[in-house]
Amino acid sequence: MATNGNAGLDGALLARVTDRLGLPSAVPNSREGLALVYGAWSRTVPFDNLQKMISLRAGDQRLTGHDASEFFENFLAHGSSGTCWPSSNALFTLLTSLGFDARRVAGAMFNMPAIHRC
Repeated sequence: MATNGNAGLDGALLARVTDRLGLPSAVPNSREGLALVYGAWSRTVPFDNLQKMISLRAGDQRLTGHDASEFFENFLAHGSSGTCWPSSNALFTLLTSLGFDARRVAGAMFNMPAIHRC
């Protein structure tokens, strides 16, 4: 089960997602299993702003995709995904739903040291 107030995926949705990602029904809770999930994610789930643009153009107050179940329903129905926050939240929820002990962290590029070019 996911932590930080985010419920895990229900069994039926989890099965549909793992099937779409081409994952086995039982993913080992190991470094190899994590590599398997992340490899499938990287090959299959796009990084796009389609759902965000639809929400913004419709004047919606709430951007879609921040709820992992909604993210995956959009992905399964339309092949769309999200930008950094929705995608990372969905991946976190997928991993915790598969039994991995995942943690969320956040960072920002403005924290990076200045790069000097010659």
